Amino acid sequence: MFGSKFYLGLVVLLFSGSVFAAHPAVEGTKMILNDMMGVVNSNKSDSERFAMTCSFIKNKVLVSSIANEVLGKYKDLARDKAGVNRFRQLAPSLFANKIFGTLDSTRSGSYTVSDNVRERNSATFEVPASIRIDSKTYNVKMIVYKNGSGWDLLDGIAFGFSGV
Repeated sequence: MFGSKFYLGLVVLLFSGSVFAAHPAVEGTKMILNDMMGVVNSNKSDSERFAMTCSFIKNKVLVSSIANEVLGKYKDLARDKAGVNRFRQLAPSLFANKIFGTLDSTRSGSYTVSDNVRERNSATFEVPASIRIDSKTYNVKMIVYKNGSGWDLLDGIAFGFSGV
């Protein structure tokens, strides 16, 4: 009924890795969440976990962009450039304190990432995920940014509200 070309095409399709490969933003989001769960699931001391949180912020979060969003129009205020620059310098520590304050008593976490990726622009993607922290599950949208060699977290949306 079907010719040999049909079966050859079917075999090629079934064994082609690129056909079944996940979107790169899904893989990037998994890497980010894996690092985050490393902090959540750690049995280290609070000071070691805080250092891990700081490292996560430094390496996986696009702090400069988030700081600019938090500052809003204030960042363009000519009379307080020193204050704006100081906020940008302190932003990683502020974010680490905020995140650690949320995670300090947390001891177990896991995640799943959906492959239903939505492109926001050529380098920014919205990736749905479910994050389970202790006994609570949160459905979130991770906003990730392709930075050339890897992926950075730009924002997280839960309950319809942006983390920024």
